[in-house]
Amino acid sequence: MLQYLVKRLLGLIPTLALVALLVFLFVHLLPGDPARLAAGPDATPQTVALVRQDLGLDKSLPEQFVRFTTGVLHGDFGRSLRTKRPVNAEIAERFMPTFWLTVTSMAWSVAIGMLIGTLSAVWRNRWPDRLHCKRSYGRGGGLWDRRFRDRQSKRIFRRCARDIRRSG
Repeated sequence: MLQYLVKRLLGLIPTLALVALLVFLFVHLLPGDPARLAAGPDATPQTVALVRQDLGLDKSLPEQFVRFTTGVLHGDFGRSLRTKRPVNAEIAERFMPTFWLTVTSMAWSVAIGMLIGTLSAVWRNRWPDRLHCKRSYGRGGGLWDRRFRDRQSKRIFRRCARDIRRSG
């Protein structure tokens, strides 16, 4: 198990490096000049040049990427162009509300899932169970191939239609 975990963690390194490279390149493909944005609309060309030098935008792309990755590895995400505050402070400010939103939504998901599971177990092979099964088989979650999912959906739909005809 430990060997598997180490293998997966080592496989994470090239993935993160590739994602960092792609994000860096896509940010540089965006139209507009970050130095002009940071300096403001009324900035003189000298001010824009100073901001460009301060942000390191006057260096080549490989040098900028190395500076970016070493900063990230040291925990320095730079300064926000919009608020001029450190990005770490921006993240820290929004972390706890995001954390509690995630915990609350997970708690609701577990509670609703347990309720649906209990209802399906209590009324096995009746309409609450079939309704839940139809919804879960219909989505599939990517676990089954399309043919199996379609077959199951048709089977469940036929069963539900038969039950509706009988009751109605």
